[in-house]
Amino acid sequence: PPASPSGPQPPPSLQPQARSRLNATASLEQDKSEAPRAPGPQVGPGPDVGDTAAPAMARAPSARSRERADRTGPVRGDVEVSFEEVLEKAKAGDPKAQTEVGKHYLQLAGDADEELNNCTAVGWLILAAKQGRREAVKLLRRCLADRKGITSENEQEVKQLSSETDLERAVRKAALVMYWKLNPKKKKQVAVSELLENVGQVNEHDGGAQPG
Repeated sequence: PPASPSGPQPPPSLQPQARSRLNATASLEQDKSEAPRAPGPQVGPGPDVGDTAAPAMARAPSARSRERADRTGPVRGDVEVSFEEVLEKAKAGDPKAQTEVGKHYLQLAGDADEELNNCTAVGWLILAAKQGRREAVKLLRRCLADRKGITSENEQEVKQLSSETDLERAVRKAALVMYWKLNPKKKKQVAVSELLENVGQVNEHDGGAQPG
């Protein structure tokens, strides 16, 4: 009889141990399961880092685009202000280009061939002043005062252009504009009969452009 009650007693003593072991293993498993979660918050900042890196990536193309703009900018500027292109426009009769060519030769005169370059500059400025270019007139006045590029051949013409009033210059410019309308092919020599024939065409064009 005493052995029988002692028989069922070991299981109760073993059960607490088993429970403690299970609790220990469960706690370990929880620790293990929570251990990978520890990097979780660190992964969280990952996108933040990516977000901060994203603007840096976005800034890089802008910096590159600026570098490209800086590289292409001067090239375009050189093309726009290339002397060869301006000279072609001046030869075609552009008064602004003629003035720029005149200024170019005035600058060259400060370095070499002063007399030749000044005379060339005055020649281009005369062409521009005849078309009513005010800047060219101012430069001619300066050349006349400093006696730069002034010769016996051009002195009288330079004086006349330099002394013109704004009204006279405007009338000259208007007359020249009308002349080019009557001479659309820009011939150096045009017969009076041809100019008279073109008058009708100019009147028709102007009349068609003006309503009523």
